[in-house]
Amino acid sequence: MSDDFAEFAEERRNALRDMVANETLTSSAAAFVTEGAVSRYPHGFDWLGLPILQFPQDIVAVQDLIWRIRPRAVVETGVARGGSLALFRGKIGCVPLIFLLPPRDLFL
Repeated sequence: MSDDFAEFAEERRNALRDMVANETLTSSAAAFVTEGAVSRYPHGFDWLGLPILQFPQDIVAVQDLIWRIRPRAVVETGVARGGSLALFRGKIGCVPLIFLLPPRDLFL
């Protein structure tokens, strides 16, 4: 059995480059994110039983970045329901530095 990891990585890079160049796909993705935020789509997901309030693809992207970069800490600026803290603490294995922002209405 041959190791095709390099070949697969190249295929993936090419596919990602093609996706970025695809105007129909990028405009559809932008519309999905905009409409999804308006309709509160991210509110439908939990992590370990806690609402995570993030798009699932963002959860995957964040864990991938943390895995690649391997920071000593993750700074969470604002915690809604604790789902992302559970993600960082448990699955990713990072110990987050928690900086809680005051509620937005204090600034209004």
